[in-house]
Amino acid sequence: MVRGCIPGAGLIGKPLGGRHNNEIPGRVSLGHGDAAHQVEGGNFNCDSWLLEHLDGTIYTEPSGDACDHYHRYADDMALLAALGFNAYRFSIEWARIEPAPGEFSLAQLEHYRRMLAACQQHGLKAMVMLHHFTSPRWLAARGGWESRETARLFARYCERTVGHLGNLVDAACTINELNLGAYLHQTGILHRDEAILRSPLRAAAARAGRRAENVFELSVLRAQPIARRAAEGSPAGRPGVARRPGHIPARDDARAARYAGGGGRRAFSRPRTPRR
Repeated sequence: MVRGCIPGAGLIGKPLGGRHNNEIPGRVSLGHGDAAHQVEGGNFNCDSWLLEHLDGTIYTEPSGDACDHYHRYADDMALLAALGFNAYRFSIEWARIEPAPGEFSLAQLEHYRRMLAACQQHGLKAMVMLHHFTSPRWLAARGGWESRETARLFARYCERTVGHLGNLVDAACTINELNLGAYLHQTGILHRDEAILRSPLRAAAARAGRRAENVFELSVLRAQPIARRAAEGSPAGRPGVARRPGHIPARDDARAARYAGGGGRRAFSRPRTPRR
């Protein structure tokens, strides 16, 4: 992690080591966060790996080995501890845990259990993300987050994962930054509506993105009680979700601003009941 320059995987704050070190208060967690696909390398069974090797997507190059965190996590955690940090937020890669529908890999679950044990060894509180942007290829082939079936499949994955790892998890989140799509669209990282409308592929993706909001919310609602039950007696307590804060002005895209400023918060601030 510290070795490379992987987007989104930078350290939070300044190093605390050396003569200016002040001990972090016991109730404060200061650390580093990343996503499995950003740092692990070789994540070939997920949808992002596939998109990285296609023309016309937002990816400019494949992720490849990234910084090989999958094999070098112990060294990376030792670096975090040496810098004075006391927490580490990382994600579990669904595509590794469930490489085919209904087939769960005990070997991969044990890999992440070893990572959690290494966190304890280095005095790092482990905050686990159950989904950080990437999904299995087979899920994408079934319609991905456009399909309402995904909520059930995600809940099943969460139940199996937290049941195996929960007693070593200090904090857990179900889905990372549900509102990021509108943010990326408004800031110009994703294509504007005009370009989307001219491309059949992008038009389909846009339709999926608009419908995905409700599927994401439903997935969170179904996954959280399962994760909570599975984590009873563990330090994790209540699982949550991670939201990307920020403000999008309405000057150019009122719809995106309305979603990001209001609708995008619904999954975080309002009690919801899944529709049956």
